[in-house]
Amino acid sequence: MIRLQTLISALRVKDTTIFELLGQEFYYGDFIFFPQLTAYLGRIANINTRLVKEVGILSELVYLYAKIHGSIATEGTKGEKFCKTVQMPVLLGDLFLGKFYKTLHEYAREDTLTIYLEFMKELNRERIGQLEKPSGKIFNWIALLTETTVNVLCMLAGITAEEKDILYNAAQNFREEYGTVFHEERITGLSALEQRLQAELY
Repeated sequence: MIRLQTLISALRVKDTTIFELLGQEFYYGDFIFFPQLTAYLGRIANINTRLVKEVGILSELVYLYAKIHGSIATEGTKGEKFCKTVQMPVLLGDLFLGKFYKTLHEYAREDTLTIYLEFMKELNRERIGQLEKPSGKIFNWIALLTETTVNVLCMLAGITAEEKDILYNAAQNFREEYGTVFHEERITGLSALEQRLQAELY
């Protein structure tokens, strides 16, 4: 069995959680989306369960990194106050990114790194562009990471081009329907989250 603790331990910082340090609310849907997505795609394409779980955890760690870095305030504070405001999200986002690289190595999935790095490159390009010249256009980075996850899963499972198209469409439909099912439940504690994850994934 894949270590479910990979996700749970990523939230622990000494005696508190990353959510508390950020002063933000996270929802069960935020934490479970990519493991749920890969489990769904794995059933459609009859992909090895272990591989599916590994990709789900890797994409979730990338999601949490991107979400935290994306929450950094860029307006309303300046100078030293601004530095203090952004310091914690930057460090915690980097912590998740570090856990992603560590987990990638532990799962021996380094061959997927190029695909994930392409997502990060595009994400950073879009965010820098918005900072330099705000357009008001919303960049759907979750859709991009969903596509990235499909690419990783297909590469590892040796999926054909025809099957990949089917999984792309399935992933898009899953993402569009997902929010109505999971996003309302707040994460209130790690023990409760762990029980829910055990029930949902294993």
